[in-house]
Amino acid sequence: NDDGEEEQCGELSIMLPFSALEPFREALDSGLQSDQAAKHERWKIALSDRLVNADIELRSELATAKMKLRDLSRLKPGDIIPIEMSEEVTVKAKDTPIFSGLFGTHKGANAIRVLNPTTSNTQPEASQHE
Repeated sequence: NDDGEEEQCGELSIMLPFSALEPFREALDSGLQSDQAAKHERWKIALSDRLVNADIELRSELATAKMKLRDLSRLKPGDIIPIEMSEEVTVKAKDTPIFSGLFGTHKGANAIRVLNPTTSNTQPEASQHE
């Protein structure tokens, strides 16, 4: 400043009670809501694009066996473990049942043919590596 006075800078905060802003609430919210709606829509599209391209690991239990711990501890190479295997299996993503299917082969590779979506109240029976 030319007159010899020192300039000072600072910050001023003004706090108003919510009731003082209430008459202007609708006008303030309308701009905010439309902006948030646009942000929400952009976020929804971006999330959707990423989700449809996400890799999901599927699992299915193809066989089960029960044995005594004593027998398990005595197993050695060449021993045979009898198993029970069902053709129909439940395929899961993590621990969530996704669909049921039939185990078999397709073009020389092990495969599962999709039968039905699994309902949320169905108990998971199985899981498979893709």
